[in-house]
Amino acid sequence: MPAIGENMSQLDLAVNLEPLLSQVTAEDCPHSSFHSLNEEEMPEVFRGLLCHQGDMTSTLEHFFEDEIAIHALNSRMESDVYSRRVLLFLKRSGRCVEYRGIQINLDAFPEEARQLILEEKEPLCAILNKLKIPHHSQPDCYMWIKENPSLNLIFPHDPAEPLYGRCNRLKTPEGQVLAKAVEIMPALDPTDGKERR
Repeated sequence: MPAIGENMSQLDLAVNLEPLLSQVTAEDCPHSSFHSLNEEEMPEVFRGLLCHQGDMTSTLEHFFEDEIAIHALNSRMESDVYSRRVLLFLKRSGRCVEYRGIQINLDAFPEEARQLILEEKEPLCAILNKLKIPHHSQPDCYMWIKENPSLNLIFPHDPAEPLYGRCNRLKTPEGQVLAKAVEIMPALDPTDGKERR
């Protein structure tokens, strides 16, 4: 079986990027700025943060030693699919540590979870963990991104350096898809998570 992201065509990558690309313009977030790569090609620190079956919220909270909150950039409802773009940020410092486009299948959740999701205050996985709803991640591909105008505004960085992310499906133990997401991280400071490396 090929590694995740290995030899993925731009068409297949575009399908996986749909939770994000469906919410932005092609001018602001061109599909051509995304490029797939496999786990072995991912820089080591990002490999630890992105290449796993855990949820990103818990992973980021552990890495940065801080709780995560969200700021919704936009949201919309189509039937029972709730789509939104959010920034995940650290509660103490306010630092943004992830940009996410996500499509959530609301009919897969109990009423209490649906209400919390629609309040747009907590990351999805923080809600799942709080309500003890079993789940795991299934990454479909990993990627690097360059020359993306919207990301350049969200994460000011050296344009010569790529950003890294993953396309992910959040599933129940039985295989039901709870959500599909595109999760992109900013450039990291040299001291970030230093004690864990």
